[in-house]
Formats: sequence, C-alpha cells, structure tokens
Amino acid sequence: MKKYRGGLTEESDAKKFIGKFITVYKHEYVSVISTLKSPKYKINEVNVSIEEGIVPSALQRQVSTFYGYKIERKKILLFEIYDTSDGEESKYSHCEVLDNDTLLFSYDGWWIFTKRQSK
Repeated sequence: MKKYRGGLTEESDAKKFIGKFITVYKHEYVSVISTLKSPKYKINEVNVSIEEGIVPSALQRQVSTFYGYKIERKKILLFEIYDTSDGEESKYSHCEVLDNDTLLFSYDGWWIFTKRQSK
C-alpha cells in the first residue's frame, strides 16, 4: 500500500485493506468494499507511452504511470470488471496487472497491491 496523491481516506482507514482478500469467480466478484453478482471480465491493453507535448487521454490519466509509478512501461494490462446485473454492461472497477501474481488497485489516493493466494 502506498499513498500517491491526495484523497479523503486517512492512512488509518486505508490500512484496513491490508490482509483483506479480493476474490474473482465466474459468477461473483468480491472486493474489500463490495460484492458484485454476474460480473463480466475483460483484459484491456493500454498504450501509456506519451510523446512530449501530447495531452494524455482520460484512460492514460487513470493508470499508475501517470502518477510516476514504473514510468518505463510502454503498455499496461488492465483487468476490467463490468456489472451486468441489470442486463446492461457498465464498468464497475479496474486494476492493473503488474505480473502473473500481482494486481494494483487505486483507491482514493492510495495504491493497493494484491498478491495471488494459493488455493
């Protein structure tokens, strides 16, 4: 866990995420904050290389390279979670795939790093 920008969440509240689990099932997504029934998952590759003088896109401003984390990366894989409970597909959340075992979530100015747990 690391603070990367301003937010309303105090450090003591952010630390409550430590040791919590996120579970990804075919028919349910459970995060520290809420549970989503009938999720749909997608992987999206985002080009994060930005030329001097070019304004970053809205999506490029949502990923960690924009805030200075691992800026040497040219592309980022996003694991996207969509809510389909009402018959429509709306984006619920996303996180960055750092490697085969690590996901990076952003939450109100905090980066939350999660590691895969063995079954």
